[in-house]
Amino acid sequence: MYFTENNFISEVLDGLVNSIKQSGVVCLPSDSCYGFSGLAFDKSAQDKLQKIKSQPVSKPLSICLADKLDLYEFLKPSPILDIFIEEFLPGKITLIAESKKGDLLGVRVSDHLLMQQLIKQLGVPIFTTSANMHKKPACYSIEELKLQLNNNFDKIDSVVDLGVLDFSNPSTIVKISDNSLEIIREGDLAPLIKERFIIQ
Repeated sequence: MYFTENNFISEVLDGLVNSIKQSGVVCLPSDSCYGFSGLAFDKSAQDKLQKIKSQPVSKPLSICLADKLDLYEFLKPSPILDIFIEEFLPGKITLIAESKKGDLLGVRVSDHLLMQQLIKQLGVPIFTTSANMHKKPACYSIEELKLQLNNNFDKIDSVVDLGVLDFSNPSTIVKISDNSLEIIREGDLAPLIKERFIIQ
């Protein structure tokens, strides 16, 4: 399915939800570039994504939640996590922390309206990653994505094309533990995080 700004939002959301529930991979605008999403922890959807992006199987995927308080359902509680939930979320931050299962998990709570509405209507988390061929630049238009993916573009189940997006820096990636944090990738919020935690 292919959606544009001429479609009603209800049509777009129904189409995306239907695709995701069938283990599909969808492409939609995010708070930075275009992104791929599918049902979190769905192996069939993840396998399909890896084929679309020509991406290694081992590359981990972040999940995206509808509400910041949902982080407590997936991540081990810590004082630093409390601060991020209270002061920085929702926003352009990916938190990497120990999950309740004991492994590391990347989690986002986007402030992008379409993404929030999608997860709420779906009722479960989704995975999220940039829409591009593996090791290629992030795409800010669907035409750019078509050029990168070639025939793989046809493997995407639903596409939301809102034209050329304004350039925006990627999310800040922060790895946190009980009493420490490390900024893995600097984004717009990195200076505020450094100031809050007094990081040089």
